Amino acid sequence: MKKKTILIGMTNLGAAHKQSAVSISNALREKHGDKYDIKIIDVFSEGKTIIDPIFKKGYRYFSNHFTFIYALFFHITNIPFITNFLQSVFGGHAVRQISKLLEKIKPDIIITTYPIFPVIFYEACKLIGINPKIIALILDYETGHNSWLLFRKIDSFLVSSEECFRKALSMSIPENQIIRTGVPLSLKFSRKMDPEAIEKLRNDLGCKKDDILALIAGGGEGLENAYSILKHILNSKTGIHPVVVCGRNKTLKKRLKKLVSGYDTNARVFGFVNNMYELMNAADIIVSKGGFLTLNEALFLGKPLIIASYVPGQEKGNVKFVLKNHAGYYIPGSAKLVEKIRFLSNHKEALHRLKENVKEMNLKHGTREIANIIAGKIPDNDG
Repeated sequence: MKKKTILIGMTNLGAAHKQSAVSISNALREKHGDKYDIKIIDVFSEGKTIIDPIFKKGYRYFSNHFTFIYALFFHITNIPFITNFLQSVFGGHAVRQISKLLEKIKPDIIITTYPIFPVIFYEACKLIGINPKIIALILDYETGHNSWLLFRKIDSFLVSSEECFRKALSMSIPENQIIRTGVPLSLKFSRKMDPEAIEKLRNDLGCKKDDILALIAGGGEGLENAYSILKHILNSKTGIHPVVVCGRNKTLKKRLKKLVSGYDTNARVFGFVNNMYELMNAADIIVSKGGFLTLNEALFLGKPLIIASYVPGQEKGNVKFVLKNHAGYYIPGSAKLVEKIRFLSNHKEALHRLKENVKEMNLKHGTREIANIIAGKIPDNDG
C-alpha cells in the first residue's frame, strides 16, 4: 500500500519554525517508523519564490540591528487590511511556485509553522486540484502576528497557550477548529539530565560547587550585548560562572575570547554548539533573547530566565508570559542585568523561589501529542 505523505512547511526564519518541524517529524517516526513519507520543506527557498531573499535577509538584518524599523513594519503589516493587500500582491507568485512543489509531493496532509503559509498552501492546492487537510501550528503567544489567524479555510489551528487560544477566539476562529496542545520542542527536552551527569558537566565547565552558572546565549547570532554582560560579570568578582554561546557569530566569539584572556577566570566561550540541551541543564539561570523556542526550552528544564532583548511586536508576548508567571526578568541594561545575577548569587533563596515559580507553571511538552493529532487526521489512517 502506498505510504501517506505528510508535508511540513516551514521557513528558516528563527529557530522555532525549523526546530518544531524537525521535532514533530522525529515524533512521528518514533511512533510510526517508516509508515509515513514525511517531507520538511523550506517553503520560500525550495519554492524558489522572490519572497525568500526579501523575508530572510530583511528580517535578520532589521530585527537584529534596526529593531524600531522592524517594529514599525510588524505593526503595519499586522493590520488585516494591509496583510490581505500584501498577500494579493505577492501571493499569486508564491502560489504558482508552491503549486509546482505540491504536484511532485502530492501530500495527504500539510502542517505549517509560519503565519502566511496556510492561505498559500490552500490556494496552491486548489490550483492543481488536490484537497489535503491543512493544519496551522502557531508558535506565538497573544502578540504573534495576526496573519496566523486571518485565513480560516483550513482544518485546524494548534495553539500552545491559553493566551493564543483566547486570541484565536477573538479573531472569530470557531472553537471547534482550535486545538490546545503542549509546546512543540525537541523530544530530548521532555526530560532532564541525570543529576550526576549535570554535576560532571558543571565540573568540566570549570564551575565551582557554590557558584551560579549563568548560560548566556542568543540563538544563531549570539546575544548582541554579550560582550558588555560578560565584562560586567568578570569585573564583579562574585560567584557567577559565565558560559557564553556565540552561535555562528565568529566576530563575537573572537572578541569574547580576547576579553576572557585578560582575566583570571574559568569563564567559557563557545561558538556554534550541538549540546545546548546539556548546557541548559547545567545552568542555574539562562540569559537570552525573547524567542519562543529558547524561552520554552529553558522553562521546560526548570530554568529561570533573564531576557536581555526581544524582537518588538512578535516576541513581546513571550516576555509578558515570563514576567506574568514570575519565571524571570526582562533587563535590557547589561549593568543592571549582572547586578540581578549578582543578587541571586548572594541570595540563593531568591533563586530557589524563581525555580519554584517555573515548576508551578506546569508546562506541557506537546511534540508527541501534536504528532498523534496529525496522524489521527490523515485520511484512511489505520492508527
